[in-house]
Amino acid sequence: MPLFQLTRQQSPDAPTETIQFDAADEETALIIAKRHVSSVPAYLWSEGRRICRLLGNSSSGSLTVERGRRKVMPGTMA
Repeated sequence: MPLFQLTRQQSPDAPTETIQFDAADEETALIIAKRHVSSVPAYLWSEGRRICRLLGNSSSGSLTVERGRRKVMPGTMA
């Protein structure tokens, strides 16, 4: 099973929080990642590549998922 990472940073001065988990595929990883999303932007990664950006809205309970150009995770090789 692929290893996925969800990263988020509460503020510019705060350390980056990372949650790692295994999932069968990207869709399953997205379902798992949604459980950890808040109003702070979070990024879902797999194999050093960014899959999407997630942003929750606590007042409406909605979730925004932005898929875009895949970026390379800092500290990994492209």
